[in-house]
Amino acid sequence: SITHLRYFVAGQNKFEGDLPEELNELVKIKDFSVYYQESEKGLGGPMLDFHKAKNMGKIDIEGNKFSGKIPSTLLSGLDSDYKASTGNQISLRFAANDFTGVLPAELGSIGNLYLDITGNKITGPIPTAFCSQSAWMEGLVGELDSCDTIACPEGKYSESGRVSDSQEKCRSCASNEVAPFLGSYSCKDEDSEINILKAIYKGTDGSKWNDNSHWNDVSKPICAWYGVTCEGGKEDNHTVTELDLSNNKLRGTILSSIYELSSLKRLDLKDNHVFMTFDKIGMAENLETLYISNIDIGNVDGIGKAPALKELHLTNNDFTGPFPDNIFHLRDTLESLYIAYNSFSGPLSPKFGTMTKLKEFYAYGNEFTGKIPVEIAKLDNLETFVVAENLFSGSLSEDFSSMKSLRLFSAFRRLKAGPKLHGPLPSFSNLPQLEGLYLDYNQFSGPIPDNFLAASLKVDLVTLGHNMLTGKVPKSLASFDSVQLQMEGNRLTGLDKKFCELDEWMDGAVGEYECDAIMCPPHTFSKYGRQNSTSSECRECDGDDQDTTPYFGSLSCDIEIEEKDILKKLYTATGGPAWHNNDGWTDPNADVCDYYGIQCGESKSVMGIRLGANNLKGTPPREIFLLKQLHVLWLHSNPINFKFDGIGKAENLIELRLDATGLSDVTGVGKAES
Repeated sequence: SITHLRYFVAGQNKFEGDLPEELNELVKIKDFSVYYQESEKGLGGPMLDFHKAKNMGKIDIEGNKFSGKIPSTLLSGLDSDYKASTGNQISLRFAANDFTGVLPAELGSIGNLYLDITGNKITGPIPTAFCSQSAWMEGLVGELDSCDTIACPEGKYSESGRVSDSQEKCRSCASNEVAPFLGSYSCKDEDSEINILKAIYKGTDGSKWNDNSHWNDVSKPICAWYGVTCEGGKEDNHTVTELDLSNNKLRGTILSSIYELSSLKRLDLKDNHVFMTFDKIGMAENLETLYISNIDIGNVDGIGKAPALKELHLTNNDFTGPFPDNIFHLRDTLESLYIAYNSFSGPLSPKFGTMTKLKEFYAYGNEFTGKIPVEIAKLDNLETFVVAENLFSGSLSEDFSSMKSLRLFSAFRRLKAGPKLHGPLPSFSNLPQLEGLYLDYNQFSGPIPDNFLAASLKVDLVTLGHNMLTGKVPKSLASFDSVQLQMEGNRLTGLDKKFCELDEWMDGAVGEYECDAIMCPPHTFSKYGRQNSTSSECRECDGDDQDTTPYFGSLSCDIEIEEKDILKKLYTATGGPAWHNNDGWTDPNADVCDYYGIQCGESKSVMGIRLGANNLKGTPPREIFLLKQLHVLWLHSNPINFKFDGIGKAENLIELRLDATGLSDVTGVGKAES
């Protein structure tokens, strides 16, 4: 069993990532050494506390990328006699990492400790109790009677970051230099950060910013300058951790020296007219959050070199072309990616499956095409997936039904025409954290699965409207006490009366309007397909029109004509027998998709009519605009009398060719919405 492991010595290898939590279960471990790992990404993350170890003698993690505070519970489970004895040296070699915060006072209960925390970002003071531990640091604390043997204090430095023998001293920094942390190996130029900020001011026309309070005022510490946050607060003059100049009328170029702000964690430049490159972003060792939405960059070449980036905002930057491959180089750190309102195109790469830390992905309003990669369904940490108003098509894998962390899945298509998601509706049956599912205005067909949303007890809003779903609404959905389930504009034929008693459904509307609040019953309609107010009641269709609304959730009494009947009207009205080519059009057994000039999508719906130069004559019927998935209509080079009456019904029409038809009147064309 791993709990009996005594020695784990694996320094100078190529481990990377975080330490597994299972190591905290080690009871008999004496030596845990993983110093100076040589992997590209490095070994790091938060430090484990090894709280079950009884007789730990050494932890050596020197020269890695461990960060955060040293746990106050570190080695809290040591045998009390073992811990207190000055005869048992315990060695904690934590040098040259990225630890922050203060030293935990709890370490003072160890009788004989060698503690090397030099070269981190730990702030003082050293707890006074440490300075009286005469056995510490191999007896140097007692011999020299100084806490400097543990680490040089802030404002001082030595080559080893401490006093390692009687000859070495912690020396004070020069007047223009700083050593802001315990255990510094050197001092740094206090003016370096000031000069970087001054360069930003100069390069972006700082005198015209909306707010440039205190900038370039040498009488004020830089941490009091507008938008600047430092480790030590506004009275500090170094250690910039955040820079927020968003929406501040910056105009110009952000120099690459900004990445030399060594403690910078958060940079926000959004909504400015600035240009920047990323070839030197590898120097920004602590940069975790980057807001560069709505600025003037043309690409993100090199951004994959950012060593610690967790959150990246690239919204509304006019990007075009394929998704940038170098962003996948951030796979070991990136948790949130925002790329909405761009024009990225082409398929989403299966490489998204390598982004194992990703929690949030917002890609609303791009031009991505093809299927949504099934590899995304394997991302165990993904909570938010927003790809609405792209051009995705094809079926959606059932694998998306088992994403343990998913809270929001949004892929609706309310605005953009073109091929859409289609095929069976996945069950989404094993999504315990799901709160929102938005799939309206696609082409999903077939019944709603009986186990739809079976594990989603937190779900609040589900939009399935304007698809091609059939059959009855599963009774199992009545187990939800409160949910907004929008299903209008489908071909649903059954809604059990149980649903009429669920008063909290549809934001409480069922309590007022019963089942009409979910969907209008057959032979009735509402502009929303349901009643959500006193002015949107479900009204009966007049006379014969009742036969045109046989489904739940109708939005009008418009006649729903079969595609074959619409095409037959077109054939008859435009002299079909005299067409140059009418193959298939007269065969009663032929599928409409096999007719000459007809193009169908994967859902077998008519998506294109290409009958140019085919000797059509007369007036094409207005019913042609009732072909719900019609995207392309080419009738050019035919002597026809084309009318735009009814074109507003063609929700997906994006190409209309009428050149060389003798067209002289475009009345009604303005009603085309797509």
